Amino acid sequence: YARTAGYAIGQAPAAASRGVARIHRDAWRTLLAAPSVFLALPLVGWLALDGLELGLAAALPSDPPMTGAALSVVNAVLRFFLEAWILSVLLCTTKLLATGSEVSFPTAVRAGNTAFFRTLATSWSMTWRVTIGLALCVVPGVVLAARYALALPITIFGESWGAKALGESEAYVSGQWWRLFGYATAMSMIYAYIGALPGACLALAGVSLNEVTSVLVASPFRLVFSLLTIEAALIYADTR
Repeated sequence: YARTAGYAIGQAPAAASRGVARIHRDAWRTLLAAPSVFLALPLVGWLALDGLELGLAAALPSDPPMTGAALSVVNAVLRFFLEAWILSVLLCTTKLLATGSEVSFPTAVRAGNTAFFRTLATSWSMTWRVTIGLALCVVPGVVLAARYALALPITIFGESWGAKALGESEAYVSGQWWRLFGYATAMSMIYAYIGALPGACLALAGVSLNEVTSVLVASPFRLVFSLLTIEAALIYADTR
């Protein structure tokens, strides 16, 4: 699997015309090359954070309202840092697999820790721009998100990070915006349906959602997060 993943990324420039199905297949091969990283890390990380949030919500009083607002801000900051760290580990693992290296969980975490600051800077540069675009009008935010879609792979696979990585992402996307947008839309829709299946099954069974079942229903979306991250790296390799 490691050799297959390395071949898929290394030979991407010669296979730039491959479609969504092939990228989807290569992403699964990459994921299966290091399941302890791509599957266990996002699931355990977010479940731990969900448990912490539930514990804080139960321990702190709901009044005055400022307590709830402060808790929401703390949760949002924790999620942002956790997501940036997980992205760093996942993309660094994909890069290691691209070289044909055997990847263990400690190796992946060390590589992710090394690149964490750069990933955090790029995530922040992208997040506030897209958030402002979505707040002003939805369309500009979607356009910016598509233009910056390759910024994080560039941060790990290249030498740029932060605002510079955003600029390079725009340059890569320019001229093939619709192809990349089509890739992202198609794969996001596929994984959205997969992630929504547990919730739909519970609804059909008449099970009401509470704090615990909501966390369980959200778990497939955390696993889908790994596949979308891998595919962003593969799409970036296609554009080089």
